[in-house]
Amino acid sequence: MKKSTQAEIIFFGKSYKLVDPALKELALKNDRQTLAVELDKSIDNFKKFLKDIDLIWKRKLRAHIKKKAYRHWVKACIKRGLHKMKLAKKIIKRGRELSSDKKLLECIDIAILSVNFAQRVFDYNKTSSIFFGKKFQDHIIPLEEIKKGDIIVSYKTNSYLKSHLLSKLIAYATFSKITHTEFVSEKRKSKIKILACRPETNGVREITYELRPGELAFIFRPNIDKAKRGKLLNKIDEFIDLSQKNPSEYKFSESKCWTACFLGLLYTRGILFGSRNLIFQNPIHYTKGYFCSEIIEEIFYSMGIYLTPRSDCRSTVGPSEIFHSPYLKYKGIFCLLGPDTISKEHFDF
Repeated sequence: MKKSTQAEIIFFGKSYKLVDPALKELALKNDRQTLAVELDKSIDNFKKFLKDIDLIWKRKLRAHIKKKAYRHWVKACIKRGLHKMKLAKKIIKRGRELSSDKKLLECIDIAILSVNFAQRVFDYNKTSSIFFGKKFQDHIIPLEEIKKGDIIVSYKTNSYLKSHLLSKLIAYATFSKITHTEFVSEKRKSKIKILACRPETNGVREITYELRPGELAFIFRPNIDKAKRGKLLNKIDEFIDLSQKNPSEYKFSESKCWTACFLGLLYTRGILFGSRNLIFQNPIHYTKGYFCSEIIEEIFYSMGIYLTPRSDCRSTVGPSEIFHSPYLKYKGIFCLLGPDTISKEHFDF
């Protein structure tokens, strides 16, 4: 997996170091005894932070993040990390070779990712975030600044959702008006092409990007090193090539998309009604075809990168989760609508 970084969350000025990346080094060295001690410390740190949320930060968190679902999402991500640390503790008791135990290394990676994801949810949805603290005009990104490999995350306004059933259902299932994602596959001076998978394209296709009325495009750039970026661009080209050679295997999978919506509904309601992680593998993951966010996930997964805490469960992650991924850097908004039209509408990620 991608090299781990310190899993630290900063909450109202106070720092909590929840996972030490040295855990992975200890696993690779087969240092079972030290690893067990450090896992216990990490588990205690997770529990302390969750306790502090309820005892110290509960009222302040309610004031800073207006939407209940997102307050609970922060807690759910931390609980996901705690679960992975407990699972890692069980794994090292089995007596297997630690350095070759992929499940153990995966647990550490997902725990670190979950903490960093919780930080992103907190940062993006508090009232003082970059989205609420700046004028709309300051977010606009010129077309010439968009690059191949960037990710377009589509935000739908209320006017758009009224006339598009699938987007409306995704918004309902995920508590978010972020309903679609696409890769920028080619960039020219006056236009960009995207790797799209929509019902109207009938599968994975490279098409010229056109914004639809009532749609905003949040532009994100993968926060990866130069070598991985080169690999990413090659993967996008490979995906386009394979979709042209085998169109039947790269069709739009409506059944997989609806199943992912249902799993997303379970996930978000579990979060809302108890900060629980109801996370399941898509039972038809191996069905031929794709849906939009699955393409993003699939390409990063093939590079050994998990974008979200649910990325280890294939064909489940939704656009709003990709929006909050700590591996993506926000660059700006690309839109056709005037500032006056959008600034009146509260962003609902």
